[in-house]
This record gives sequence, C-alpha cells and structure tokens, in this order.
Amino acid sequence: MELYEAITTRRSVRSFQEGQVADATLEKLLRSSMLGPSAANQQPWKLIVVRDRG
Repeated sequence: MELYEAITTRRSVRSFQEGQVADATLEKLLRSSMLGPSAANQQPWKLIVVRDRG
C-alpha cells in the first residue's frame, strides 16, 4: 500500500476480533511504534501491554 493510499483510505475501527495477539506480532508492532520521531530525539518510550480484561 502506498503512503497516499494509506492516508486517504484510513478509517476508525470500533469492533475487534476476540482472542490474543501473537507474541511475535505484538513485538513487531511495539518495535515499529518506536521508529517514529520524538522531540529532540529524546525517545521517551513507555509501552504497557495489558492482556487481562479484568
């Protein structure tokens, strides 16, 4: 998917599938989230993964 297409066709998702996200997928998403720029390259990443609904 090209960047322009991703931006112009984005949408909000309000319904989700039941079940857990695989550990490998979650790790890839978390690592990818830290690749974006941060103010003054401070990289103040604090990521919390919650797997229990209770």
